[in-house]
Amino acid sequence: MKRALLLAVALVTPIAAMARDTAADRDKPYAWRGAVLPRDHSRLHNWRQAWLEALDAARAGGAGDKVAAEGALLDPDAAQNDPAVPDGAYRCRTIKLGGGRPYLEEPPVPCRIADGHFAELEGQQRIAGNFWRFDGVRLLLLGALALGEERGAWPYGRDEQRDVLAFFERLGPHRWRLTIPHPAWEAKLTVIELTPAA
Repeated sequence: MKRALLLAVALVTPIAAMARDTAADRDKPYAWRGAVLPRDHSRLHNWRQAWLEALDAARAGGAGDKVAAEGALLDPDAAQNDPAVPDGAYRCRTIKLGGGRPYLEEPPVPCRIADGHFAELEGQQRIAGNFWRFDGVRLLLLGALALGEERGAWPYGRDEQRDVLAFFERLGPHRWRLTIPHPAWEAKLTVIELTPAA
């Protein structure tokens, strides 16, 4: 009984911590370790395998030319140092690789970054979450999906099918990407390109 109680506390603690964390808390080295749930450790550590599987599936499905045309966006090794991104309005373009359709590009939607928080503002599947300091090349985003007409976003950790774990990287001046390894739905890898809104 005592062991079961300790396990329950361990599983709930990261969720409770996220509910009260601030951007300053999330910027502390290794703070993300206390926020990532055990069930997401494999996605966190096997991100490169997700890239390779997704690219192989897209090419095998006849989308090799589309993958090549995207250049750095779909290159797992294209990230540059210093992923910091200014607060503001952005345009988010999503590409899903390796799902039922090997290559699926969705229309761009408006999104916003403010005080370490990312949110897509339109679309049937909208990601929202908080950035955590990870290393000198990537930030870690922990968040969740909102669907359809739902208002607001669920917190990370409430529903495994909605949870989002993603890496945020800089590709060049005024260009970034979010990559979601092994998302719960529709793909082996989801890539979201961010560019400043016009």
